[in-house]
Amino acid sequence: MTNAFAIDLFHELRLTQGNLFFSPHSVAAALAMTWGGAKGDTAGQLATALHLGPDPTVVHEGFTNWRQALVSIRDQGEVELYLANSLWPDLRYPLVERFLDLARRYYGVLITGVDYGDEQAARTQINAWVEDNTNHRITDLVAPGDLSDLTQLVLANAIYFKGNWAHQFDIAVTQDEAFHLLDGQTAVVPLMHQKRQFFYGETHHHQVLTLPYEGYGLQMLVILPKAVKDLPELEADLSTESLSRWTQGQHEYEVDVYLPRFTFATDYELNQPLKHLGITDAFSPNADFTGIVREGPFFLDLIVHKAFLAVNEEGAEAAAATAATVTRGGSPGGPVVFRADHPFLVLIQEWETGRILFMGRVVDPRG
Repeated sequence: MTNAFAIDLFHELRLTQGNLFFSPHSVAAALAMTWGGAKGDTAGQLATALHLGPDPTVVHEGFTNWRQALVSIRDQGEVELYLANSLWPDLRYPLVERFLDLARRYYGVLITGVDYGDEQAARTQINAWVEDNTNHRITDLVAPGDLSDLTQLVLANAIYFKGNWAHQFDIAVTQDEAFHLLDGQTAVVPLMHQKRQFFYGETHHHQVLTLPYEGYGLQMLVILPKAVKDLPELEADLSTESLSRWTQGQHEYEVDVYLPRFTFATDYELNQPLKHLGITDAFSPNADFTGIVREGPFFLDLIVHKAFLAVNEEGAEAAAATAATVTRGGSPGGPVVFRADHPFLVLIQEWETGRILFMGRVVDPRG
């Protein structure tokens, strides 16, 4: 997965109101598994939207290598990071063995047959797996009514992260301060504070700060517009090119950091955003998923995604899960102050490559 898909999906979701947070990695992994069994225009649309290369083996190995890199970061013992993929086929419709081999080999998939004739039992089983694999932060991913007797397959992906800052904030200096909202009002929120060396950069319109986690395998990138009203413009300017330019323009400075403590959860249905990115056939009877199941019609029915983010003095905790159901038929000139007392963008990235695990915006730290 490249950051291009992450930013494309962000631009679709940013049109929603309020706080925004999601895991593009979670969504891409679920879709990449379906791409592994897609053919024709269906496969082409998925490949284009996900920015996949022409060689399927290289693509699938890329997801494997990315998963293994994250596991390696976790195994260093500095952060908690869990990634899990699962397939839940209907017992009545056996999947193509070649697709099952691909899912196991490249995505480490748990494959469990269920009876979608008993919608409640199937939903309970899938949700329990998601909850277990996100440290109980993502609950009820599949809601009542999401499944039916016509459901043939659910693809689920879960990701959970918890890490302490490499340089923690002192809770004794956290104070309630005003946070300026987009509508001109203010809210009182706990504002954390510390002053030390961080990687920092700025343009005429915004500031960019990197906060590393213990072990330096992952980092949080905070992008703060210099004026409250400039958040929409900042979001519109976000691209792979601008993100690369902003991060490469960072240098180490002593930075006076003020950051709100916050916790919130988000919930999205991704059908329409993904259709806007060009994935149309996959959601229609025209879908060609004959590489997954031979009997048709067989198409994506629903993709739901939930995410969770908590930031405090010790560090951050984030979780996300995606379920796809398939149905038949510049340099500062003086002391640097980074005061995030108004809406900002936030990304959690792998340190060396900058690959995005989570991203979103904080417009109201109260949730």
